[in-house]
Amino acid sequence: MSYPTFTYICRELAPHISKQPTTMREPIALERTVAVTIWRLATNVEYRTLGELFGLGCSTVGKIVLETCEAIAQHLSCMCVFLLIKR
Repeated sequence: MSYPTFTYICRELAPHISKQPTTMREPIALERTVAVTIWRLATNVEYRTLGELFGLGCSTVGKIVLETCEAIAQHLSCMCVFLLIKR
């Protein structure tokens, strides 16, 4: 994936998956969230492996992937191009 495509996806998803900082901790950066999800969708690696790659816990990775995929399905599905392959 090219960097302009990545930044475009981040811009489009920002209003839907961005988190606010709290007194307890800073939220995980939007770019990191999108990168974790894209990596998961592209490679189908385990959450544990993604957690080690990105310095996150397994349950955090699972939550990130679920929330980001839901946002993509709800807000970016109209931009998807489906290729029909005749077999």
